[in-house]
Amino acid sequence: MSFHHSSPIRIHAASLIAALWFVASCNGYSQVAPKYEVATWYQFKKAAVTYTFDDNTSKQLTVAIPIFDKYNFKATLFPVISWQPDWAGMQSASDRGHEVASHTVSHPHLDALSPAGQENELKTSQSIINSKIARARCLTIAYPFCAPSDENITRKFYIAGRICSGMIEKSTPQDFYRISALTAGSLGPFKVAADFNKIVSEAKDQGGWCVFMIHGIDDDGGYSPLQSKELNAHLAFVSAHPDDYWVATFLNAVKYIRERNALSVSETAVKRKSLKITVTDTLDHEIYNLPVTIRRELPAHWENAHVYAGGKTVNSSITSEGSKKFVVFDVMPGKESAYVIKAR
Repeated sequence: MSFHHSSPIRIHAASLIAALWFVASCNGYSQVAPKYEVATWYQFKKAAVTYTFDDNTSKQLTVAIPIFDKYNFKATLFPVISWQPDWAGMQSASDRGHEVASHTVSHPHLDALSPAGQENELKTSQSIINSKIARARCLTIAYPFCAPSDENITRKFYIAGRICSGMIEKSTPQDFYRISALTAGSLGPFKVAADFNKIVSEAKDQGGWCVFMIHGIDDDGGYSPLQSKELNAHLAFVSAHPDDYWVATFLNAVKYIRERNALSVSETAVKRKSLKITVTDTLDHEIYNLPVTIRRELPAHWENAHVYAGGKTVNSSITSEGSKKFVVFDVMPGKESAYVIKAR
């Protein structure tokens, strides 16, 4: 058999990419159609930052959470059930978008308990929080003393767990049940605003996720107290850089990561003045219910566009990179198709 080189086969790059995307989609892999991009972090922020508060110390709700409210940032509260949390205050915080999640019933070393003992701590804590906090679900846990419970047990109740290995997390954690946290306050390396600012700046450069572990506030008697003036100064820094940092609860950051990684985006109809988009994933939408940010390069000669889904206008924006323009918008996986319409 001989091969002749006088008539080489030429395949247009876009056609090849589209063909590969179609084949991959047919084989069950999550894929994103050409010209689309899924944001690593919500609204294409450069890093995610999460602030978690353990042990329901007395000034968390009265001093720290109001600082977050001032900047419209959301935090995560990990109360210990037997330490008499202020449930009314936590319900109020939850109603304002803060997360209330598990730090067990009695704050034990979980790895020292029997499997039945571990399950009782995890199950009971979750059940009580769900009974006390309306309109929310307890789905994450912070392990006391950063000692994880048996993962097979943890998976029965929670979708993620927090330890404190002192590292910036990657954009996708290696293990969702051992997510790293950074110890704040007098006994940790993050004592003053400058310490916090430096590490979130490093996370921005890495495209990663900072999870802070905070206990006491000012003089409330909690472990490793953090001064509220330093927390305020740091949050002012984050607020001054809105394009860089997505401040999210522990739960919402986990949801977003998993949704982003499972997303399939297909362009199912292309017309001169409109594009039809289908966005799907294989996750449980009773749990994974956050919008995910995507962008699409505008077709040639489109100067602007609007986005519609479910018969309603979707908030969108137009951004530019060099000579290219993009429409940026949020979509709910599994919902009705979205439409990008050329604006007049």
